[in-house]
Amino acid sequence: MKLITSISDSADDQLLDAVFRVSVRGIILNKNGDMALMHVKNQGYYKLPGGGLESEESLIEAISREILEETGCKIDEVFILGYVHEVRSRVKLIQTSYCFTGVVSGEIKKTNFTKAEQTDGFELLWVSPAKALELINNSKSNYQEIDFVIRRDTSIIAEAMNGLINSL
Repeated sequence: MKLITSISDSADDQLLDAVFRVSVRGIILNKNGDMALMHVKNQGYYKLPGGGLESEESLIEAISREILEETGCKIDEVFILGYVHEVRSRVKLIQTSYCFTGVVSGEIKKTNFTKAEQTDGFELLWVSPAKALELINNSKSNYQEIDFVIRRDTSIIAEAMNGLINSL
């Protein structure tokens, strides 16, 4: 599996007291070619839909669940792009995000945000990939880990766009 990027705020990848987290992220396109993007209104930033892997869940089950919860969509044509490795020493987190592409299957239903996502003001947008890059890059937030979100998600979008260009 391809490493898309590795992001770290520490020279030492081995944080002995770190939490290890596995997550999934998705670039999901609708029939118009727009992609799903999460606006975290109360924190002032944008990110790709996705979240943590639950116990006993496969990566495909996790991305399907996260996309259904955050976008109200079922997805088809799911392909793995690769993964992003993050070492966040400030918050003692080592995270691996497995990254997927997919297309909307059927009708778009209601989102099902968690209480924490509702508190953060999560809002689903459908925008062009170029607009998604612009919004993510121009995020203005006091969220201390925003630099990781920006670098992670722009790298994932760039990888997906590069794959599309190479397939033409």
